[in-house]
Amino acid sequence: MNRKHEEHWFAYSPVNNETETFKTEQEAKDWLLKEIEDARDDNDGFYLEDTLYGQAFVGKITHRSFYNVTDRQENYDCAEDDCKSCDKDPDTCRREPWPYSNEVTEVGSVELQEVDENG
Repeated sequence: MNRKHEEHWFAYSPVNNETETFKTEQEAKDWLLKEIEDARDDNDGFYLEDTLYGQAFVGKITHRSFYNVTDRQENYDCAEDDCKSCDKDPDTCRREPWPYSNEVTEVGSVELQEVDENG
């Protein structure tokens, strides 16, 4: 499992338009408050307006994106239309070309999967 997938909390700081992920809610809050206070120190003791009105926040990650492969070029007999560059025997080739650009070897979709906190 990717280390980032073990982190179930996130914080967004409008100070630098930055989002970080954390293992605990407390870590997320601590990081965000430090970001806000550091910006205040750099701003002659004044809070940045972006931090005053709910634009800085902490949240729980409930879903993560993943890439679901729906088709691969290797599932096709030919890479191009009419098998012109195909090395297969024309009598046995189904002559089904890869229907997508030859610049990609697989296609799919991005989907969301519910996070399981227990692994």
